[in-house]
Amino acid sequence: MSSRSGSTPPTAATASEQREIDAAIAHVRARIRIAGEYRVAVRPPPGSEYEKAHKDSRGNDPGPLAELLLTSSDFHLMTLATALSTRELYPLGGYTLLRGAAEPAARAAWLMDPGVSAKARRARVLVERLNALQERRKFKDQRRKADDRIAKLVEDATALGHRPVDSKVKKPEHFGEVRTSATTLFGQLLPDISRPGADPFGADLYRLLSGFTHSVPWALLAQSERYQGERPGYQWARIELNPAWLLAAQAEVLELHDIAHERLAAQVGEGREPWRALLRTLPAPPNPARLLKLLGRAT
Repeated sequence: MSSRSGSTPPTAATASEQREIDAAIAHVRARIRIAGEYRVAVRPPPGSEYEKAHKDSRGNDPGPLAELLLTSSDFHLMTLATALSTRELYPLGGYTLLRGAAEPAARAAWLMDPGVSAKARRARVLVERLNALQERRKFKDQRRKADDRIAKLVEDATALGHRPVDSKVKKPEHFGEVRTSATTLFGQLLPDISRPGADPFGADLYRLLSGFTHSVPWALLAQSERYQGERPGYQWARIELNPAWLLAAQAEVLELHDIAHERLAAQVGEGREPWRALLRTLPAPPNPARLLKLLGRAT
């Protein structure tokens, strides 16, 4: 399961690690099976009061975009579960998949935030679509099409009562709701702190996943065992996957996945319970107490 870098042979997960890995695989696969059905179930039925409330949004309802983002999140989680099931996962890639699952889930939760007005949620959809088009226009052959789509988006936003707001860098930048950065958003959604004066846990989670994804040296060496080599003044690093680290990070990513799905039910006047009730029918995920024991043994 854990794999050393270089030409040294891979090492297998311990029996206790493998139990938690198997629990993670079973839980994620079951979770993704119910997630798609759940998202269909909480769509506003045609002709309902909820559907009528959004019919004049010119395609800027938060629900459909949140669904699209959660589908991407599901794909990344399932890819990680598939990789785990092969028992041949290398040290860094699992975190990249977790970031791919976490970011769209967090953004979907932001779009569906019940703590802001319906107009503010629509403004978030508008800025999210704008951001996607601004990214698209970075491709030279797509620039004209993207600019045409931005012009149409501005037209629709204005018709819906959202004034475009320009910045010195981007014109427009948003429509009344600034696009929250991923680090800040993760911190808002997962605010628990481990000690006084610490950053929100979610912000640190995003930094951790980003470090592995971008192969920042501290992340590359975070799970390494260092030892003296033959060359004076230099050390070798044996880099191995720590399953407890990975699964602990996955547990927090799944919490983001949960928050987004709970909020999605607001489309039909429901709260968090429908999603939580479905979760109780699933195979249990890895046990946090057992993961802490594994983490303690690895440090």
